[in-house]
Amino acid sequence: MAHRRTCRALEAYAADTSGLPVPAGDGDTGRATSEATLDRSIEQVGSAWALVGLARSVAFHAQHQRIYIPADLLSEYEVAQRQLFDLKPSVGLNKSIQRMVGVAETN
Repeated sequence: MAHRRTCRALEAYAADTSGLPVPAGDGDTGRATSEATLDRSIEQVGSAWALVGLARSVAFHAQHQRIYIPADLLSEYEVAQRQLFDLKPSVGLNKSIQRMVGVAETN
């Protein structure tokens, strides 16, 4: 079961798997700075895309006994793992997913 303990761990996972790193500039300082900014923007978009994808696929992953919602969010909103695996929606589950999307928005 893939289970990230914290939102920060989930962010790192998203960056590692979908951050889309791009090669650095060719040595021209002005160009390298602008390319580094572009590279960072691309990484942020990739990470946000991964987080939103995980939030959208909660039911699919739960059917396969996988959880990508951070444990700290599940605990904070009192969502039991069994409830998630039984595909029983709840206010707490919705709030957990909304927080994941919030992380993507601020990423």
